[in-house]
Amino acid sequence: MGLAWLTLGLFWFLLGITWISSTKLYQQGLIVLFWLPAVWLSWSQRKYAFEVWRLEKTLMVALCALIVWAAASVIWTAAEEPAREAKRLFYVLFFLLGLVYVGSIPSRVVSLLQWAGFGLALAALAALVQHYGFENKPWRWRAQGFGLLDHPIIGGYVFGMALIWWSCLPPRRTSLRLAWAVGLLMLFTFTVMTQSRGVWIALLASVLLMPTWRAGRAGLIMALLLVVAATVGFWLFGDYVVARGTSYRPEIFAASVGMILDKPWLGLGLGSEYQVKALGRMFDHTHNLFTHVALELGLPGLALWLAIWGRSLAIAVRERDTTLGNMLIGLWVFCTMALLFDGANLWDSPRPEWFLTWLPVGLALGLMGLRAPSKCYHPSLSTRERSLP
Repeated sequence: MGLAWLTLGLFWFLLGITWISSTKLYQQGLIVLFWLPAVWLSWSQRKYAFEVWRLEKTLMVALCALIVWAAASVIWTAAEEPAREAKRLFYVLFFLLGLVYVGSIPSRVVSLLQWAGFGLALAALAALVQHYGFENKPWRWRAQGFGLLDHPIIGGYVFGMALIWWSCLPPRRTSLRLAWAVGLLMLFTFTVMTQSRGVWIALLASVLLMPTWRAGRAGLIMALLLVVAATVGFWLFGDYVVARGTSYRPEIFAASVGMILDKPWLGLGLGSEYQVKALGRMFDHTHNLFTHVALELGLPGLALWLAIWGRSLAIAVRERDTTLGNMLIGLWVFCTMALLFDGANLWDSPRPEWFLTWLPVGLALGLMGLRAPSKCYHPSLSTRERSLP
């Protein structure tokens, strides 16, 4: 019962981000549908969590160390409400624990991501129709989604992630392949129409590298099609893209490094607000998650985050012969590129940015379900593959 409840909560997390218009309602739904069952399972199924800890001490120790270090930093933080900032650490902790338990049934995770991809594809189609159809916006206007994805950049990243994971989870039934292909086209169209170059680069990098870990013609065909689309797009709109320059990213990075060097060991503290000054302009964050973590939590915090992020990739590569492992490599590449250009925060309350940070880490922990014994379900790879729709 608890696991079914938790699965529903993860579905809410993946789809509510665009179909729920209220941030407060979205987060309250997560409390009821995800955090409460995660807390319950953390006690009732604690033996399974201990088994995952035994099998994956590197990632688990790094995660615990980062959370403890972030909690300690409230001592020197300049945040107005340090207790509120520390409370958000528990959100992350139980979110990751929840994904550990959902991952105990790999076939359920695959089905969940397939249905979530379908729901996000419908949301992409609805947003395009609303924006360019009913509202009659010019094609040069940037597309934006519904709900919490009503910003072109963050909406582009979430729909781009859905494009990556759904492309790795094709339905086995021929009758569903057409709907799957159309959905991929809708997700791709939306990401292109956001006109976010960070999204384009992340998508291009992940798809071009896909043949290196995904054997067969599918990955190669996708890479070739994207190269053709990128070439045609640059030929048609190259002047427009180049005219926008680098959006101050190099200057922001250089200024951020200078700020990090001012407090390299302790950082500003958890939740501290700051502004980056570059070329006479002020920016609310570093536009790069790695420099943001170093600025907020110092170099120790950055080292721990890099250990977490790198270990998540190592787990995905180790499990690359599985459906979820193969998919996670693609997501990791996409998210890494995204975080280099537009990463803003690591500890904020649940929001779209969690798709780029904690969701890949949680899926990596969930992959331990392939190795940790679970009394719920522990199929062989062949059984899991046959169970796909």
